[in-house]
Amino acid sequence: MNKKIFIRLLLVLFWLIIIFCFSNTPSKESNSKSVNLISNVIKISYKITNKEIDDNYVNKLATKYNYIVRKFIHFSEYFILTILIILALNLFRVYNKYLCAIIICLIFATWDEIHQLFIIGRSGQFIDILIDTSGGIMTCLIIFILHKFKNRRRFITK
Repeated sequence: MNKKIFIRLLLVLFWLIIIFCFSNTPSKESNSKSVNLISNVIKISYKITNKEIDDNYVNKLATKYNYIVRKFIHFSEYFILTILIILALNLFRVYNKYLCAIIICLIFATWDEIHQLFIIGRSGQFIDILIDTSGGIMTCLIIFILHKFKNRRRFITK
C-alpha cells in the first residue's frame, strides 16, 4: 500500500477513534468536562480583558451555554472527519467523493448514536445525527465552493 494512502486512512481511523472515545464517556463525566472547559474559557477571556468575575456567575454561564457548545463540538468533529475522508478519497478514483464523504459521516454518526444507547446516562439522539451530518455537508460545500473559485480564477487569468 502506498505510504500516502496508508497515512490518510490512518488519520481517518484515528479521528473515528477519538469521536468514539468522546461518545463512550458516561453522561455525568462528559457533561462535567464540557462545563469545566467552558468555565476555563470564560475565566481566560475575563483575565485577558482584566475584568473580575464571580465563580458562581462563571458556573451559571458555563451551564447555560453547555448545550450549545456540545452541539457545536458535534458539528466540528464531523467537519474535521469529512476533511480527512475527502483527503483520503482524493487518492482513489471515486465518482462523487463529496457524496461518499457525507454518506460515511451519516453512517458513522448513526452508529455512534446507537452506541451511546449503551453508555450510562447517554442517549442516542436523532438531532445529533443531523448536526453531525450537517458538519459533513458544510465541509463539502466549503471545499466545493473553494475549488470552483480556484478554478474560475485560473480560467480568468489565462
